[in-house]
Amino acid sequence: MRLRFNPYTYVRVGVMRTLLLKEEEYGRLLKMSFSEIAEELRKTNYKQEIEERGMKYSGTELIEHALNANHKKSYEKLLRIADEALSRIIKAYLFRNDIWNIKTILRSKMTRIEDVREIFLPGTLTNLDQLLAKESLADVIKASGLFDPGFIKGLDQDDLMKVENDLDRYCFKALYDVGHSLPEGRVFRQFIENIVDVNNVTTIFKLLYHKVPQDRIMEFMIDCSIQKRLLQKLASSKDVEELIDRLKDTPFKGVISKDDDLLLVEAKLQRHLLKRAITLLHKNLLSVDIILAYMLSKEIEIINLKRLVKGKQLGVPNEMIEKVLVV
Repeated sequence: MRLRFNPYTYVRVGVMRTLLLKEEEYGRLLKMSFSEIAEELRKTNYKQEIEERGMKYSGTELIEHALNANHKKSYEKLLRIADEALSRIIKAYLFRNDIWNIKTILRSKMTRIEDVREIFLPGTLTNLDQLLAKESLADVIKASGLFDPGFIKGLDQDDLMKVENDLDRYCFKALYDVGHSLPEGRVFRQFIENIVDVNNVTTIFKLLYHKVPQDRIMEFMIDCSIQKRLLQKLASSKDVEELIDRLKDTPFKGVISKDDDLLLVEAKLQRHLLKRAITLLHKNLLSVDIILAYMLSKEIEIINLKRLVKGKQLGVPNEMIEKVLVV
């Protein structure tokens, strides 16, 4: 299977990108009250989803359900206008969301949180309600139908953090395999490598922040474009301050600082990832990268709007909300 030149699809996706919120629009939304933001979103491409759910939900619950529905609709449209090879790449990207949803269900089992449906991401799994009803971690993973028996058998069900990391490894290996199976899959592989790089740096920061022993950090790393020796050096940092210093030798120089909290670090690294995706797009106009950049940008827009409306609901100061928006 080859990635063919698809000007029709690329132009359609280009039009979809023009509907994404611009940086200045976030500035306007920040100055509004929650009710004004909800009204403003009715003037955007979220109008239909908000109005369809207005009788059932209200407040932030209405906005979050509308955002989720719109996000799902955007992927469905991509799959409708894509050919077989492009559909395979879109579904591979959606596999990340399937893994996220499974990890969300596993966490709900451990913390006994009953309903996590509203934080599910659009994916390819159609049996999430059935998975929620399963008792054990292994039952959830097995019933998903996404993994081979050998992988399931090797999971350590007593260590949720390790299970989640094994799921991430499985996911990114599957994405790499898709990229390698396509003769023109270089751009997709590079895109995935950027995501993995950000994933690894975020993970190291989190583990250091939570005082996880240094000798365990490397086991949570995923193979990526950062050279293994350098990755080992980053993972062996004794604290966050040393990690920041060692990042000076990587593309992440100056991206995060030792005074950042976890939420701000995640936002800054997502912003860095988006910039790298846009750089790839500019180098590969009218290519599969326009679809990858759109999917990432749409995903980040949904995250931004959820952070914005939740912050407004909780009365968080605008300057604090602005810091965690990825624009």
